Amino acid sequence: MPSVKIEIHGLERILRALDKEELKPFLLDAGKKAVAYVVNIVRRYPFANPRQARKRTGRLGKGWKGQIFSDGTGARAINKVPYAHIVHGGTESKPFFEAQGWVQVSHFADERHRKELEIIYEQALEDFVKDVEAKT
Repeated sequence: MPSVKIEIHGLERILRALDKEELKPFLLDAGKKAVAYVVNIVRRYPFANPRQARKRTGRLGKGWKGQIFSDGTGARAINKVPYAHIVHGGTESKPFFEAQGWVQVSHFADERHRKELEIIYEQALEDFVKDVEAKT
């Protein structure tokens, strides 16, 4: 099944140095925002081919769900629809679907998407620092 895993490299070091429980709500919020960013993109359907025999049901787009890691260290957007791995990428991805405009999960490794996800988590850390400063 296709999924987009969002990992925060180096977070373990930061968590050891800080009070993890104080930072956790900020990371959980960032995880929700990151998953929403990914899901919003992968849910989009390309324009339908007018000669397409099958009617679109929307099941594939609705199949995308977010999972935020309970410790706040990352998140995942996942689609359990049985044919999602063929359309959106994965081990059995068919190049035809990418050529038709379906978003492939591998696209989230490119620089543009990585940067957007980094911005979400950087903002969470800035908000955390502001919160700590306001309390001191």
